[in-house]
Amino acid sequence: MRQVKSGPVVVNVSFAVKELVENSLDAGATSIEVRFANRGIDSITVRDDGCGISPEDHAAVARSHWTSKLKTYDDLSSLNTYGFRGEALSCICAMATLQITTRASNCTTGSWLHFKETGELQSSGARAYPRGTSAVVKDLLRKFPVRKNILKANSKNDYNSALTLLRGYACFSTGVRFTVSNTLRLVTRVHVLASVN
Repeated sequence: MRQVKSGPVVVNVSFAVKELVENSLDAGATSIEVRFANRGIDSITVRDDGCGISPEDHAAVARSHWTSKLKTYDDLSSLNTYGFRGEALSCICAMATLQITTRASNCTTGSWLHFKETGELQSSGARAYPRGTSAVVKDLLRKFPVRKNILKANSKNDYNSALTLLRGYACFSTGVRFTVSNTLRLVTRVHVLASVN
């Protein structure tokens, strides 16, 4: 349905992580792994074991103003999700390189998806993959050198804000295990934020 317009803008690592983790929670994930490279400056990977993205949604999943969660306007009154995947992924595409690997519950094979800056599907292919989705965001704010320099200068604070955000999700997301790691050159630090049975 092309009926949604919110216009979010990715301005830092925390915002990108928030959008990707909310997509994972909306997909019914019980395990979410967040991997930072250089505190998110180089890349952010969010991997989950949720329901995956249906093949019929691949072409439009990162298109602005599109969503598979609404069929009519009346559906807005009964939504219990964090947001709309298309709006989140579209704004990430405008500010970074996005690649998704996913396999829906009803599929036997996974797919990799690579998107243009506009959110249109640029290329895709089949790939062996377990059920769920992995979204990789690389080179955040690549087209905006001044913003990129500010992002680098504030990377410690931004990374700490992202960790605080993830701790919050881990506290109220019952039955979801969060694992977070950050690779700084040759050093990797791993934190298990919550493991709820």
